[in-house]
Amino acid sequence: MTPIISDGDPHVNHASGEARFVILRHTVPPETGRSSHWDWMFQRSDRLVTWAVEELPLEHSVDATRLADHRLAYLEYEGVVSGNRGRVRRIDQGVYRVVCWTDRSIALEMAGQVWRGTAMFQSDDGFCWRLSFSQSRNESMRRVRP
Repeated sequence: MTPIISDGDPHVNHASGEARFVILRHTVPPETGRSSHWDWMFQRSDRLVTWAVEELPLEHSVDATRLADHRLAYLEYEGVVSGNRGRVRRIDQGVYRVVCWTDRSIALEMAGQVWRGTAMFQSDDGFCWRLSFSQSRNESMRRVRP
């Protein structure tokens, strides 16, 4: 298993191997030419590895666009994004554990307030990604659609 972070990172529970994640709803102004989307952000050391999805993986896998890494500040931030890039609102937050992390396949066990289960990011070429999500029957009965 790939280590999640360095031992000196204060944002990580080193005993359990868990790091933090956040899912943000990013509402984008029409003049930007982009669609509003959800940002799935996972802490890796001093950054947030981020994918954008235009729909949530509720019943099937969805396209996911790998974005540039983001600052850890987004773990807590909600509000206006600089440069007229819209607003972000937190949909969920929690901790995750790496099951597998390679260049083309990433499996993460997520324990959020809303999303609890396994997120799978997969790519055939390292550029185009798909996100799927699975959860236990108990969790699917409990979860409220964001």
